[in-house]
Amino acid sequence: MAHTSFHLRNLVALLLLMILLVVTHVLAFSQEETVHIPVVAFSITNFTRDDEMGHIMIPSAQQTTEAMASFQQPRQSCSCPTCNCNVDPVCPKSIPASTYVVASSITCSSDQAPGIGLVNIIDTNNNGFTYYLVDENNKNKAVSNQQFSYSTYKSIPSGTAQVSCISDPYPAFRFQDPVGMYMLVRSSNAVFSSAIRFNVQMSCVTPPYTSSYTYHQNGRVYLGKSITMYTELRNRLGNADDWQQGTLQCTNCQSGSSSSTGIVNGKGSVTYTPTSTGYMTLSLTYTPNAGIYGSSQSFNSPSFYVYQIGQYGSITVPSNSFKTGYNFTVQYQIRDSDNSITPELDPRLVKVESFYSNLNTVNNDISCVITSTSGSASVECMPKVADRWYILTLSYNGKLLATSSNFNTVFGRAVNGACGINFGSFGWLMVVSLILVLANSCNLLF
Repeated sequence: MAHTSFHLRNLVALLLLMILLVVTHVLAFSQEETVHIPVVAFSITNFTRDDEMGHIMIPSAQQTTEAMASFQQPRQSCSCPTCNCNVDPVCPKSIPASTYVVASSITCSSDQAPGIGLVNIIDTNNNGFTYYLVDENNKNKAVSNQQFSYSTYKSIPSGTAQVSCISDPYPAFRFQDPVGMYMLVRSSNAVFSSAIRFNVQMSCVTPPYTSSYTYHQNGRVYLGKSITMYTELRNRLGNADDWQQGTLQCTNCQSGSSSSTGIVNGKGSVTYTPTSTGYMTLSLTYTPNAGIYGSSQSFNSPSFYVYQIGQYGSITVPSNSFKTGYNFTVQYQIRDSDNSITPELDPRLVKVESFYSNLNTVNNDISCVITSTSGSASVECMPKVADRWYILTLSYNGKLLATSSNFNTVFGRAVNGACGINFGSFGWLMVVSLILVLANSCNLLF
């Protein structure tokens, strides 16, 4: 009798245990709120400009056992119409409970970088998952249950959220180095596995920019004269990052003094008209368009000095007397605000003009034609009218820079458009003939 009672007690206990397990299982699968396993900690550090990294601490076996619970994830409102596991013949892909599995990967050559666009993953078992974008080194750590780092962009780590469907619409992202890029997926369920279908778009592309290169080709920079600053957003290969599209602004230029082409295919320019003299550096800011990954970046142009062009000058005439109808050479110099010779100028703005010696009235008695673009040059001038006293003036862009010493003109030969007689050899022959005729006439009279 005692033996029978012992068996009955064991049978009742076994039945109660089975009922308890069934109730627990039913309650777990009917539960709709997300359950977080409190064993994963992470922090964010700066990896590079493009790659923010978080850190995953792999839980110990004891922690995993203590945290084990069965739960279901509510499915997010997304779909996965082209999720064929990136043409993997085994689809859906099984993700064992609390295990990291490589869903998709790519490795690139040294002149490229791995990039990732759309991330579309769905768990057909609705058990939930997290995913991490990592390089090869951190992939190896993760699958070996070691602490690893991951990109905080294109990742949903444990401790922040678990999902059963994800369609990541954010702009494409690139690693800096030509290392492998891996998409790790981990089942969020500590007991049951996930079965995922996915479409993770990866490709080898041009590396992202790491620096800006800004320059100008104006030579000297002058007050009121526009200068163009060219900018290239260069990657580690020294090439323009042709992914970059956005605005380029000068943030320390006075309103209305600058304009910009923006950044197109990694290149752009800012045109600036200086409003004051002295040293200056342009502060430039690049802001990517909405469809381009990244934030605004600020950088400076090379420092440059702003001069005033054509502020001083001198003019020299070689003698104090010149003959009409013959050229004479005038030397002149035009200098900038720092008193250095202007290296290049517009000859149309240079004028050498003649005045009567009282400087009251400009005249065209002496013609000087300017052709040189240098600030130190000579010009050929020709006086047209004899028996006058003159001075020459040098001006640039309407500003008087210098006056010459006084000189006079004497008759040399007649000039077209001036008062005088240009005899020439034939004319002198006619004069001599006339004199001889007159002489003969006088002999006849006497």
